[in-house]
This record gives sequence, C-alpha cells and structure tokens, in this order.
Amino acid sequence: MPGKVLIIDGIATNRIGLRARLSAAYYEVSQAASGGEGLALLTSQRPDLVLISSTLPDMTACDLCKDLRANPEFSDLPVIVLDTCPDRARRLAALEAGADDALDRHAEPRLLLARLRSLLRGVTSREDRNLHTSARASAGFAEPAPMFAHQPHIALVGEDAGRNLNWRNRLQAQRPYRFTLHSPRALSLDFGGDGVPDVIIVSGGCGDEPDFGAALLAALGSQPGFRRCKFLVALPDARPEPAAQLLDLGAHDLMTGPFDAEEAALRIDQLLRRKARADHLHETLQNGLRAALIDPLTGLHNRRFALPELHRLVERAVHTRSGLAVMVADLDHFKRLNDTFGHGAGDKVLTEVSRRLRDALGPEDLLARFGGEEFLIALPGMSDQIAHETADRLCATVGSAPYLLPDGVSRTRITISIGMAMLTPGPTKVEGSQSLAAGLLAQADQALYIAKAAGRNQVRPAA
Repeated sequence: MPGKVLIIDGIATNRIGLRARLSAAYYEVSQAASGGEGLALLTSQRPDLVLISSTLPDMTACDLCKDLRANPEFSDLPVIVLDTCPDRARRLAALEAGADDALDRHAEPRLLLARLRSLLRGVTSREDRNLHTSARASAGFAEPAPMFAHQPHIALVGEDAGRNLNWRNRLQAQRPYRFTLHSPRALSLDFGGDGVPDVIIVSGGCGDEPDFGAALLAALGSQPGFRRCKFLVALPDARPEPAAQLLDLGAHDLMTGPFDAEEAALRIDQLLRRKARADHLHETLQNGLRAALIDPLTGLHNRRFALPELHRLVERAVHTRSGLAVMVADLDHFKRLNDTFGHGAGDKVLTEVSRRLRDALGPEDLLARFGGEEFLIALPGMSDQIAHETADRLCATVGSAPYLLPDGVSRTRITISIGMAMLTPGPTKVEGSQSLAAGLLAQADQALYIAKAAGRNQVRPAA
C-alpha cells in the first residue's frame, strides 16, 4: 500500500510539479491550495505525511504546523515545511512550530524523497493506531500523555573527542538532558553498562573517514538493542548524495553545515517526542497482550495462553521423547467457601492458593488458572513417579496452613484435588500433538472427577 502524502501549497504550478514527482515515486498524493483547505482534508484523506509550503494565502506554514500539532489526532503526523526563502531563522521557527524538518523547496529531489522515506519508516499506520486505541480502551488502560519517566539520554558518537566535547558543552547550555561522549570503538562496552541512549548523534562524513557516519549507522541500526533509539546525523556540508544515503541507511533526522546547537536541540526534542510516542504504543501493545493472557486476579496465565502452551509442551515432549505430566486441579468445596464468607473471601483464597502453587513449581512448568477454581498444571521432563510425588506435594502445600480472610482475623482451611495424565517417553506422531494434548487434558479431567468422588484432597492418575 503506497504512502499517502498531502501537499498544501498556494501556488498551483508548485503543487502540480511536486505531485508529478511524488506520483512517479509511487506515492498517493492529494492537494490543498490553502491552510484551511488542508486542515479540512486531513480528516477525510487521512494522509501519512504532510508537505506544507511557505506560500500559503491564508496563514503561515508555522501557524499551520501549530494548528495541526494542537489536534491530538494529528500530533504525530510527519510534517515537512518546504521553504521558498530558506534561512536559519525560518528553519528554526518551523522546527519550533512542530515541523519534523524544513527543507529548501529547490532541494535535490533525491534528498526530499529520502527524507520522506525516513519519516514514513517511523510512522505507525493509522490502522495500527486505531487498533492500539481500541485494545487499550477495551482492556481498561488509561491514556497517559506520552512522556519520558526518566531524564533523556543523548549520546554523541564520533572519532574527534575535542569536537564531541565542544558539541556537548553547547548542547548542555540548550537542554537539561544527560549528554554523554563515546568513541565508536567502545560503544558496546559503554552502552552495555550505561543503557542504550534515547538519541544518538552521529558525526558523519568528517576527517579522514568520509564514510564513518554511514558505516556506524549501518552497524548500529542492524543491532536489536539499538532498534528503538533515534539517530540524528550531523553532516559538515549539504551535498545531497551522502545526506540521502544516510537517511536511507536509517537516520531518523539529519542536519548539515556547521554544528548549530540550537537547531540540534530542536531536532532532539522532536526525536524524543517521536520516541516517546513509539514507546507508548509499544508499551500499550505489550500491556494488551499481557492482559489477554494473564488472569487479573491471580496473576497466573489464563486459559487462552494455557491451551496453545500445552500443545507446544506436548510437541516438544514428542520430539525429545521425554515425559510430560498434565494435571487438572480443583479446589474442594469452593462454592461453600463463597456462600459462607462471600466472594471477596473466595478471591483472597484463590490468590493465595495460586501463590502457593507457583512457589512450589519450577520456571519451566506450566501453571494456569483454567476457569473458576480450576487450575491446569503441566510438568515437562517428568517420570510417572516424580510427577505423582510432585502432585502429592502440591496437595500438601495447598492444605498445609489456613487462609487469612479479608477481615484480617478469620481463617479457613481449603484443600485441592488433582487428576493427572502422563505422556510417557516413546515414539509418537508429531502431527497428532494437538489431539494428543486434548486427550491428555480429557484424561486428567476424568481422573479429577474420580479424586473428587473418592473423598477429595488427593491425587488420582488417569486409568
């Protein structure tokens, strides 16, 4: 699916020329002749990126940027300002207004296209954002404003230690962030102990190593540990070839010419905002996945997680020809407990039983709340005898001490019954692992009924 770009420009010939250039690069393009028209099109067209010209009839490009950023729906939409009369003051004003970049309208087409590609790589699709929003709402998560809970860490990486020190001192006068200096040859050691930074500033194309920036960017970008940090490359000149190459290699932002600490600070701010939003979406997704697979009362995995995991354990046991014990455990007379002391007491007992079971099992064992007061337990690599001894120990652990009730004074005892089925080592068809898991579960469930009928608080193996 091609990226959607909205061009907002008051001059028709500019719009037509830019549209032709972007369409040839396989972008889907829409156009607006004024800032007001552009704001109206944002909702209907849903672009992935906006190009704003400095030649608008009804407002300045900076005012349009501010209006766009003031709308939470478009606060993370990439924006590039194309300036017909570029200078430092106008570029800084555009960056301060919220633009991701400000480029000369007459810049080389390859540089503009590389900048578009760089920004679009970091954009979360609108469909994914909507999915994350829906998942967050359905899971009951609040929507905190994206921000850093820690002091942002900015690393300056380059071969020239004196230049890096000078840059750091100038940046520290601009922002209260934590700035650190690094030689590229000590990066893995430095960041291993100090944590991966939020933004890495790379000195590109300097001194005797003109390809230093490109080599470093390619090396860091390929390492999993650095995939969530942002890269800002500082080039000594404005040649389009190396700039476009560095953007395509993974630079998230790029500045050219003599180092400008004020401009660098504004670009760092923008990168930090983008990283905070990306981290927030990532955390939301992780929380959503965790909520979908974890029982909120006990903190154990739930049925949705347990069944696929049981299939995986069966498949591994078949491959390795090792034993696997599958148990279904159920608290005895739990309804009586709820009826006598209330559901709050039942919840407290369930939570404590879960803790005791979890503490009695190993990290490779599966323990899940399977529904109500029922638990699924799977123990890989177990012989029949050791599995039975473990099940007996679980029974004893659950019934070993009384349970404190919500009033903080009353206590009650409860026991557990366990039905157990064994997958013994031996040749088995892997294709049948799913049905094999279902069969083991059914056998354990039937054994549980036998344990209940025989008086409860005991383990019964499958017949």
